[in-house]
Amino acid sequence: MRSAATKARTPLSPFVDCHPFSALHALERELALGSAGMARAPVVSTKSGMKRMNDESSGWRPRSTPAGAVRKSIEEAQKALCPTGTPLFLWSLHNADGYAAPGALEDALAEAVTCVKEGLLLHIGLCNATGLLVERALSVTPLLCVQNEWSLFCREAEQQRPPTAAASSKKGMLRICAQRDIVFVAHSPLGGLKARRGERSVATKQPVLGGLAGKHGASPQAVCLVAMLGRAAQLGARVLLIPGARTAAHTADSCSAAALRLSDAEIAAVMGPVL
Repeated sequence: MRSAATKARTPLSPFVDCHPFSALHALERELALGSAGMARAPVVSTKSGMKRMNDESSGWRPRSTPAGAVRKSIEEAQKALCPTGTPLFLWSLHNADGYAAPGALEDALAEAVTCVKEGLLLHIGLCNATGLLVERALSVTPLLCVQNEWSLFCREAEQQRPPTAAASSKKGMLRICAQRDIVFVAHSPLGGLKARRGERSVATKQPVLGGLAGKHGASPQAVCLVAMLGRAAQLGARVLLIPGARTAAHTADSCSAAALRLSDAEIAAVMGPVL
């Protein structure tokens, strides 16, 4: 996984987000477990609440983990990813949308809170959450982060949440997270699975990226990431971008974004006006 982050209040360590039981993520586990010689060890993030169909699929079964199984999933993840007994840095409830029924979200997070108290993990987050679910979660526990989709192809998080928004709406999450001092983790910032399949491209979606890439000696993808971080800063949100990395070249390209600086005019050229 490759990541880029807005300037946080404290330095962010390398971020490893993985499913502890999937052979597809063996490299992430090796990085996390074999980091003794690294200048800054990665922090380990995992999630449960949905089940990957298989190791070759990016699809997930839309199935909620019963509250009683949350603890088991955390215990197994901590054992798999932290064999020295250290706590997981972050566990997130993956399918927050699947816990909309009264009490379901609260019961699941209460199990996670117990695991925090027992030293199995340090922080709790939500994935695929609405504003209403975030408010319900905060009645049970502080949240370190919310992981939702945000890209040039999916702008809900960036938009204002209207008073008439449906309960299922994910609009306004960047502002909600900023107000609540929650880190917003943007998955699929370069287009996700469809981009990996070649079905869409940020450079095609926003042609100005090509000109800016040439001006700054960077790829359109790196410029896009920097523009998104710039928009997040304009909204007062702390954001971590997690574009996928299938090759070492992709990883290096995302890391190169850390050296780029865009003006407000350039950010607006890519992202459009503040929504």
